[in-house]
Amino acid sequence: RSTIQSASEFATRNQLPPRLQDQILAHICLKHKTEGLKQQDTLNDLPKAIRSSILNYLFLPIIQKVYLFQGVSFDFLFQL
Repeated sequence: RSTIQSASEFATRNQLPPRLQDQILAHICLKHKTEGLKQQDTLNDLPKAIRSSILNYLFLPIIQKVYLFQGVSFDFLFQL
């Protein structure tokens, strides 16, 4: 987000035409999406057990706070 804001400020400060501004922002968005894909590729290359451990570490605390899953066993949540 700060990158997008910096790019917008740069474009405004240098009075770039809207077409160039759009190209800059499109490039930043594409770069961000590509980085996300690289992260997914990295995860996919890992063994399933390690991948599960990482995903549970990252998302289990969030899932446990969801009303729908309150009172559900840890084993069930781990299987999600």
